[in-house]
Amino acid sequence: MKNIATFHTHLGALEFFNGLKSLGDEAAELVPAPRQLSVSCGTAVCFSIPYDEASMANEDLSQVYQMAEPGKYKLIRDEL
Repeated sequence: MKNIATFHTHLGALEFFNGLKSLGDEAAELVPAPRQLSVSCGTAVCFSIPYDEASMANEDLSQVYQMAEPGKYKLIRDEL
């Protein structure tokens, strides 16, 4: 199952992406944020490893969704 994370800044998205690569997620990619998701910067990160708040902390992270199928999103983390 894929996940998608949205961010307040492009820098936050890039840092999260690089963190995923260091955690071994070779499928991670920077993508345009889907229009139906609430985003500030327009950049999102798709990733395949399970979301873990402790190892994936990022102050610019806005929301994390699971994608069951294209265009269908389930919110699993919302900014506090």
